[in-house]
Amino acid sequence: MDSCFRSGNVKGALKCWDGMVKVGVQPDFIAFSAYISGLCRLDHVNEAYRVCVEMTRRSLVSNNITYHSLISAICRVGHVAEALKLEQKMRHSGLVPDVFRSNILIDGFLQRRKVGIGYGE
Repeated sequence: MDSCFRSGNVKGALKCWDGMVKVGVQPDFIAFSAYISGLCRLDHVNEAYRVCVEMTRRSLVSNNITYHSLISAICRVGHVAEALKLEQKMRHSGLVPDVFRSNILIDGFLQRRKVGIGYGE
């Protein structure tokens, strides 16, 4: 599945995911994380978020890496406010902020020109 996403073969990745479910393999944390990360890499943000919600519904807990993928993808498509909401959700779930998350959000703001760059702005 991961190699399909990396090569841009979304249909192949989805077929792999659906195939797992059809044969009765219940996706674990690693499979969900790879799926979410792949969707995010290709900017399929809504689907990635939906899968993250499903992961949580199944009592599988997301980690920093999964959230970083989502926050980064949300910022890339220009929804920095939504990325901040997700970051707050992370904090409430007990995940400690780190430099990677901060850099993703800073970059998101800079890309959307929400922060002045330089002195006197």
